[in-house]
Amino acid sequence: MSALIAAEFSPTRWRGVMLAAVFLAQAVGRLLAYGIGVGTLRGLSSQLDPAAEDVLDQTKVVLDIFWRLALSLAGIPAVFALVFRLFIPETPRFYSAVKRDIKKARESLTMLGTRTPEMIADIERIMIAGPDDAGSITERRLWRKMAGDYYFGPAKGWKLLAAISIQWLLLDVVWYGVGLDSPGTLAALWLDKAPPSISDSSPLPNWNDDPAYPNATIIETIDRNLVRTLQLSSIAALVGSVAVIPLVDCLSRRTHYLWTTWSLTALFACMAISVAQTYAEPTHQASMVFYVLAQVLFNLGPNTLTFILAAEIFPTEVRGTSYGIAAAFGKLGAIIARGIIKRAGKGQGGLVAVLAIFCVVLAVMALLVWIEPWGIAFPRIQETRSLKWREGSLSYKIAHSRLENWSLEDISPWPLEVAPSGEQGGADGRRSESESDNESQAAGPGEEGVQLAQLSNSDGPQAKMGR
Repeated sequence: MSALIAAEFSPTRWRGVMLAAVFLAQAVGRLLAYGIGVGTLRGLSSQLDPAAEDVLDQTKVVLDIFWRLALSLAGIPAVFALVFRLFIPETPRFYSAVKRDIKKARESLTMLGTRTPEMIADIERIMIAGPDDAGSITERRLWRKMAGDYYFGPAKGWKLLAAISIQWLLLDVVWYGVGLDSPGTLAALWLDKAPPSISDSSPLPNWNDDPAYPNATIIETIDRNLVRTLQLSSIAALVGSVAVIPLVDCLSRRTHYLWTTWSLTALFACMAISVAQTYAEPTHQASMVFYVLAQVLFNLGPNTLTFILAAEIFPTEVRGTSYGIAAAFGKLGAIIARGIIKRAGKGQGGLVAVLAIFCVVLAVMALLVWIEPWGIAFPRIQETRSLKWREGSLSYKIAHSRLENWSLEDISPWPLEVAPSGEQGGADGRRSESESDNESQAAGPGEEGVQLAQLSNSDGPQAKMGR
């Protein structure tokens, strides 16, 4: 919901930046979670006496307190989020597009102190373009019909849904497979010498994935896993999330996605080769460097972009449902990742196999965005500014080198009947970004077949919108 609320409230010009900033909160929260976990565990375990006869019982008490405290602390932000959400009004776009109530839409703008002509023009366009008989039909029945028309009618909205859902599923196969919850992967990357031999009669306990420390206690193992995740994963992800904010509108979404995904593919190939050559060797740091760079690139590219794109490419009427379906595919990818890791097994061979599989998955992600099979593609979301580069200072040129975002209503116009006849980009009234890239970059949305009918004068607020 955070992405939807941010997208619908954000000014068009800064929508990408604001969504990237919202996603940054995930990286910050993850860093805090592991940091608080380390501090809490060490604080509790400092009271243990290893020489005591009842040290095992003491350990059980510490662990019992630790997991209860960890869950309780995690619930505090959730409570604050719930309370704050009660005071956040529904977005103007929701009131105008779904509820068909322009009065409440204007009130929502006023509550946030926002009276920008661009937003007002948008909600008025939605009201005029949409049906005015919502009150005469049950809202649920009306929405179901509209959703069916959008997904399976001339708009072919299922293609957009398939494009983002498939990408999210494949991305989370890799992301969850090596990033968020893989102490075994980190332990393998951390090995700098051959681990002690472990007999079949006394295998490692199921909570210990680190063959280098077969005799470690459960508290030592948890502490080591938390610290390694902080050092190799959480900090790197935070760096990527911070770096993407100023870059998100410097490249088109598709180009940004392609470059970072191809780069991740190359990094995973290098990581697989490095693990094959340096596993349990003093030169193992090379594999760790590749892993850290991959974590940075995830949040610099596809991990952040799927979060942004899913909130941008659908009409307001089905934005929440479509986003939820795409996110659910991502969680399916997380489940698939666990199966892949379990089937590949542990040790050097298992890790190399996993990295090679994930390399192929990333390559498939990039190829799908590149070749756009059956028209399943991301729509055009931005356009290039027309800028006279011989004029202005260097700082002016840098500030105006960013792409201009289209409004949410222009990205995925709905209903299609309001688009100018003869100007639709294909059967679905929408052009993919690769198709638009073959045309003049200076052309506006109306010239590329995705603009809604002009509902105000060229001198009105709509003409001044930063698309």
